[in-house]
Amino acid sequence: MVRINLKKYYPDYYTEDTYVEAEEKVAEFMEEERPKPASAKRKEQRYKVLYSLDAGDGIEEETLIRMFFEAEQNERIRDMLEEAMSASLTPTQERRIRMRYFDDMPYKLIAAAENVSIGTIESTIDDAKKNLWTYLCKHSTNGP
Repeated sequence: MVRINLKKYYPDYYTEDTYVEAEEKVAEFMEEERPKPASAKRKEQRYKVLYSLDAGDGIEEETLIRMFFEAEQNERIRDMLEEAMSASLTPTQERRIRMRYFDDMPYKLIAAAENVSIGTIESTIDDAKKNLWTYLCKHSTNGP
């Protein structure tokens, strides 16, 4: 059993020190879920550290997909994307990416055209997007 101060975890509700006994796992969980101090919240807002691209929350994919669609209207983006695709993708990955995003074909039709499973198409396209993202981050003039 560990003694914890509820004021530390719930400062809005406990204005005075209030100690309770809790199991170690409960105390560890409470420490992990403890509200951030106001200074940490200000830093988040000031430096816009609201998410991480390493978190796998889909931001990378959304950005790449937006680039594919904007490439149709913007020649500079199209050229940059063409260069990135030829430099970072295998011919198979490039062909399947073009079918998916430039020709707007669903995975099922690509799988039928390539005579492979839908899972193979999905994994190939996922790998291609990761390769493209890595290449674009490394070769970006503005940083990742």
